[in-house]
Amino acid sequence: MLLEQRDERCRQPRRCHAHTMVTVGRGAPTILVTREHSTPSSKVRSQIRAPIRVSGANLPAITQHPISQTFYPVRGCPIIPPPMPEELPKFIDPRRLADQAGSLTGFISPGRLPRVVAPYRLKRPVAVSLSARIDGPWRTHLGGQIKAEVEATCQRCLGVMSVIIEHAIDVIAVHADSSSPVDADDAVDVIATANGVFDVERFVEDEVVLACPMFP
Repeated sequence: MLLEQRDERCRQPRRCHAHTMVTVGRGAPTILVTREHSTPSSKVRSQIRAPIRVSGANLPAITQHPISQTFYPVRGCPIIPPPMPEELPKFIDPRRLADQAGSLTGFISPGRLPRVVAPYRLKRPVAVSLSARIDGPWRTHLGGQIKAEVEATCQRCLGVMSVIIEHAIDVIAVHADSSSPVDADDAVDVIATANGVFDVERFVEDEVVLACPMFP
């Protein structure tokens, strides 16, 4: 996305800190700048809302990103943007995730999910959030959410239709080589993990395929 926004009020770029957010609605895209000017005698905080020029070809791809909030710098006012979402790895260690960060957020590109095939196709990367906690010896509870959008040709009107998929993750990952019992009365699904490794890519692909309607 190309932003062309100039503000002649910014006379002290080295002492100016700007927090910039782009909002896209029904009207023209607008930009909200919250800026703090520090001088030897005072600190001034101001907000400026102004229209921006955006390259139209790049706008949909960015505004439709799985993580909706995106921040961009304004010329002359350097800022540190928040970290962008990352591509998720194919495998994770559930117990290590529970012991360390406890949660993981990112996306999986459509090219990594080849079993999502006609009549459906993914419109954008699949957003995934995962949380992990120890549930017992060799058992790790995985929670979170999968968000995806697929499109297909409607069999009735022959138009393009979109299907929003929002699926809650609620499973127990059990080490396949352990002697931990699998309780048939478990309220959630139990997945055996070879060598304690959970295949995130295959799990997400299965859930997206199963969530697609049988007939569009």
